[in-house]
Amino acid sequence: MKLTEKQSFYLSLIQSAEQNKQSIRKVAEQNSVSPQRLYAAVKTLRHKGALPTTTKRQDFVKLSLPPLTQDSRLELKTLLPNGQAVWLDIAEAQLPAVLRALGA
Repeated sequence: MKLTEKQSFYLSLIQSAEQNKQSIRKVAEQNSVSPQRLYAAVKTLRHKGALPTTTKRQDFVKLSLPPLTQDSRLELKTLLPNGQAVWLDIAEAQLPAVLRALGA
């Protein structure tokens, strides 16, 4: 892989940031480089294979949503074209029919 002189410079800054546990922004500012330019360099260098791709974070926990019950209720607030406010408390299963009726 062949890097330009600027890409090699940016690579050294990025590696320095990682080794010193500094942010890309801080290293960019310390070296009079635009942070946006350095972030763009990270993307380019990853694409070229000079930097490893980011690994999937392992510290996230997948949460499961509670199952929907048949009697789930929705509160629908809308404003009719004539200016009249309408508040409805409807079953979730009725939502498509109510929306069709309001759109008629």
